Amino acid sequence: MTEIDKNVLKEVENNQKVEVVVKRESENGTAELDLVRVFSNMGKKKRVYAWVLIICMLVGLSVPMLMAELKDKTESVSAVITFLYDGAKLEQAPDETPLDINYITSSYILQNAINRTCLSENITVSSLERNMGIERLLTENTRQDLEVMEKVINEGKTDYDAVRDVIYQYDGKYILTLDNGFSSDPEAKNKVFLKGDELSNLLNNVIESYNEYFYETYMDMTLPDNNLDSISIEDHDYIEKLDEMVTMLNSLSEYCHDKDKEDFYEIRSKKDGMSFRDIDDCIRLIKDIDIDYLYAYVFYNGIAKDKKSMMTKYEFQLKNSQRELNVVEGNIKNN
Repeated sequence: MTEIDKNVLKEVENNQKVEVVVKRESENGTAELDLVRVFSNMGKKKRVYAWVLIICMLVGLSVPMLMAELKDKTESVSAVITFLYDGAKLEQAPDETPLDINYITSSYILQNAINRTCLSENITVSSLERNMGIERLLTENTRQDLEVMEKVINEGKTDYDAVRDVIYQYDGKYILTLDNGFSSDPEAKNKVFLKGDELSNLLNNVIESYNEYFYETYMDMTLPDNNLDSISIEDHDYIEKLDEMVTMLNSLSEYCHDKDKEDFYEIRSKKDGMSFRDIDDCIRLIKDIDIDYLYAYVFYNGIAKDKKSMMTKYEFQLKNSQRELNVVEGNIKNN
């Protein structure tokens, strides 16, 4: 009875603290992870674990390759081509005929572009033509007018006939787009996809081929007068040869700074890097340093192969100069 009394709480006095201690024994169902047994089991089933590792490695390698392949299949490149002559904004060719920009997708242009591009895969001209798109660019003012008109129509304040009154003006610029994925049959599922920079190089060559065609077709191919072949080394005297050379250099200089070539005066050639201004400076430099010096030396020292013929030439030049002087003096007197 005494032991029982020890476990029975006596009556608690006022404001007296009671402390209860609970002791919990560990459960019998707990267990610990033994790494030695884990590796032992892996060793017994090493084939299964090896195949799991191989499959995971293959999945890890194939997913990035698949993503890159899918990315290439949706790739496309674009470029903007601009016509700089006066009638380009009116969609006219340099000869004032209607400009057919769709000729850039002709078989002649595309075949030249394919021949110039070193492609890893063979593609046909028809597949290249199907993957190309051309879009005309409107001027900034026209685009703003269309945006304002669209907002007004959405608000229901006007009818659709007002859009027809907008004057569509173009900027002489075109966006050329080339999509990846080529096939001879438009409905074919298996298509040829170009790698790396091949697609952009192909588009650049298309533009370059069209540029050469456009230049050869419309540009003025009139060349300056070339009288170099008419200069006879044996028949002409020294002063006559120099006269012909001065005439030739003046003709070349006038051709370089012709008013019709103002837009191209500063453009440099892709072959030698020189512009019309550079060529004109070279011509003037040769004339000032070499030709004028030789001309003055021959003229003032009277150097000639045949002195009688040269005297006759000088007398003829003197008579012409005197006649021109009389005309100028007569005009001055009349004024």
